[in-house]
Amino acid sequence: MQPSPIYSILDWSLRIASGTAVISLPFLIVNWISYMRRIQQDRRMVPDFLKAQFPTKSVAAFAISILACISIAVTSQSMTRNSVELVLANLNDTFRIRIDGRQVEEAGEIIAGLKSLSSVQAHHSHPTHKFLVEATDGEVDLKLILGRDSSHPDEYWVFVPDHFITSNNEIGRIVSSAFDSY
Repeated sequence: MQPSPIYSILDWSLRIASGTAVISLPFLIVNWISYMRRIQQDRRMVPDFLKAQFPTKSVAAFAISILACISIAVTSQSMTRNSVELVLANLNDTFRIRIDGRQVEEAGEIIAGLKSLSSVQAHHSHPTHKFLVEATDGEVDLKLILGRDSSHPDEYWVFVPDHFITSNNEIGRIVSSAFDSY
């Protein structure tokens, strides 16, 4: 895949949004505790100017930064999956496939397995053994990390190591027995 500046922008945007969430969290906690204490005092009929004011700014800063993190991550995953699917749609037997640095001689089954990339419903499992899959034809280079699912041995989580977000968050899953020997 050709590097695109949009992925760098998304990666940095996620870092900024998550940093904002981390910075705003202590303010939210302190203001929330103060708010709860004032609610207790309100029960004693204090004057109106001392009544508890909801910590709107703290809640908004934290909530907006968390929502930004989620939307940036989902956008990056979706865009990356679309890019990978486009490259996979053009894979043919002229592509050379390497798995963990070893050339795959019969790439047809591997290519068919890679083309089965899709979104799969989560089922409380995690990736275990991971390996690098590289596909190239001289012009197009595709690097994917596949991680075998802990519950379903023929299911593989797909990560794209070239981007910060998608190197830690799956873009989809492949269900295939083509990778059983890796």
